Amino acid sequence: MDAGLHLALAAWVHARSGGQGFLACPELPVPLQLVDLSAPGSMTDLGRAWEFAQLTNGDVRRGQPARSAAVHPPLWVRHRQLLQRMQFATRSWSAAEEAQLQAARAVLFSDGPGGFPVPSPAFTLYQEYRSVHDDLQTQGAAPEELTALLAEWLVVGHKSAVEAALATVSRLASRSTLPTAERQRLMLADDLLPASADGSYAATTFTPLSAVDPGTWLVARVGLDDLDAALPGDLPRAAWDGWRSNRGGHLDLRFTALELHRAWFTAEQYAASDWRVPDGVSASAGDGVHGEVPAYAVRAYLVEVTGSALPGRTVDPPPPPDPYRPAGRPRVRAGKLGGVLPELQVSRAVASPLRPATSLTVAPLRRVQLDVSAAGAVEPTVQLQHFPLGQVRQLEQPAVRRRLRLTAELVALPDLVHPSTPPPPPAPAGAFLVGLGCVPVPLSPNPDPTYTWAP
Repeated sequence: MDAGLHLALAAWVHARSGGQGFLACPELPVPLQLVDLSAPGSMTDLGRAWEFAQLTNGDVRRGQPARSAAVHPPLWVRHRQLLQRMQFATRSWSAAEEAQLQAARAVLFSDGPGGFPVPSPAFTLYQEYRSVHDDLQTQGAAPEELTALLAEWLVVGHKSAVEAALATVSRLASRSTLPTAERQRLMLADDLLPASADGSYAATTFTPLSAVDPGTWLVARVGLDDLDAALPGDLPRAAWDGWRSNRGGHLDLRFTALELHRAWFTAEQYAASDWRVPDGVSASAGDGVHGEVPAYAVRAYLVEVTGSALPGRTVDPPPPPDPYRPAGRPRVRAGKLGGVLPELQVSRAVASPLRPATSLTVAPLRRVQLDVSAAGAVEPTVQLQHFPLGQVRQLEQPAVRRRLRLTAELVALPDLVHPSTPPPPPAPAGAFLVGLGCVPVPLSPNPDPTYTWAP
């Protein structure tokens, strides 16, 4: 695939996928073969998993080319460095919320022997009524009996007050993102990362898993004008303009948009307001451009060009003659250049006589019988989904079943697998990673001044 063409192809797939976030493309299209990355079965698969992680976790910024992790610290390294520097609030709620928490705890607990909290009488009655209600419901009690018990539970069993207190404690106690940050930092420890012959990496998987078979990809025909219209304004397009020049026509494609999944990274961690960085480093400015982690890729676009109809470039007609320039060749009188140019010895070519023409025999023309059976055959019609920027072949039931069957086999669900053996996947014929769909990381750090922080 030519450089420059991949920009427009990525923009077209990105627009068809919803166009959320922004598009970042590598400077050159990257050939890529997909495998099941959740369970690499050989060293070759480990190498492909490492390559996929390098390509999808590089440095991406709005309006700039996507940089591979091979030339820039990958996302998992930058994320781990920030996790190691995060300082968390000792109390991630305000003074008013602290009063709500203390009131909720007073409903649920009371001081027992030695000052240790024990369930309050209201909480104990609530639990007893809940247990009785569950037992009666399991035994198939009459509806009127359950209704009477529920009314008594509301009045005597403090049902509303206890459930409101439980909701308050759960909401405030789960506000801290410290457990999530510690879990992600542990997952990114160097000793726990998977490793291939090329180095260690943080596992990055994708869906749909059936995309490992290129035969399950969507098929489309798109014109160059549609590709040009799909290019966003913030994407550098000099390479595309240079490739297209004055070309026209259309391309036949197979393409897929992969959703990327990372268990070791969540954008919600950056949106939280219960952490700060002591050295004042900006994790993200929220614009997708500035910061150590300004954005991250959520989709990967793979395209294979299966055919094309691109007319050749047209030659511009010669410019009209200048009306102010005299016609014919300029003439210089003899002797005027003698003092400037040395005398040149010019040898003239002598024309040789023409050979006599050979006589030609005339053969009678024979009638050619044309086989019109192939020319008159009607091609099978293909149902197309009319997309504003091209046409995409609609999924038919055989293709749908093929995708579901392949995914069921890969995740080892034999109950969902059709007994017939699916055909082997076709050999890759030139699939390339052409771009990444990215979203900005929220503005961070953004510590809440009403929280309690360590000095």
